[in-house]
Amino acid sequence: MKKIARFYSIVVMMSGLTVLINACNSTNRVTAAETANIVTKAIDSSKWVFVPVDIMPQYGTSRHADPNFSVTYNNNKLIVYLPYFGRAFSGADVLSTKGPLDFTSTDFTISKRETKKGHWSISIKPKDYREVQAMNFMFYSNGSANLSVTMTNRTGISFSGTVDGWKQD
Repeated sequence: MKKIARFYSIVVMMSGLTVLINACNSTNRVTAAETANIVTKAIDSSKWVFVPVDIMPQYGTSRHADPNFSVTYNNNKLIVYLPYFGRAFSGADVLSTKGPLDFTSTDFTISKRETKKGHWSISIKPKDYREVQAMNFMFYSNGSANLSVTMTNRTGISFSGTVDGWKQD
């Protein structure tokens, strides 16, 4: 009899805990329309952050990215801090203490266009950093994003991740 009573008390506590967790999570949910609005506002205001989740080099296996990596675009400043895995060719600066995707650029061209499906295609071509030829982003209305980087003296690399509005402290 004591075992049955103990079992039911555990079931009741677990049910209560489950209800409490679901109640807390439901207050933090963002609808699809709100997410699409956040992405559009971030792109329109020229203040957004791309955070990679997965790294896909041209050669080798995919990897998960550390959450500290990002690309931050704030009006006329591009701050890139991304990992690189790939092959370097003749002319690559392999002796540098910084990675090839660790730079800040203030001289670049940017083109933005919205596709028919509500996605955003953004192309950035740095003029003051010779290692990167182009960075092509695709931002989706659900907050996910892809980045493809074309390098000058290295193999290209791609990232998948998320995009969000940039929050100034």
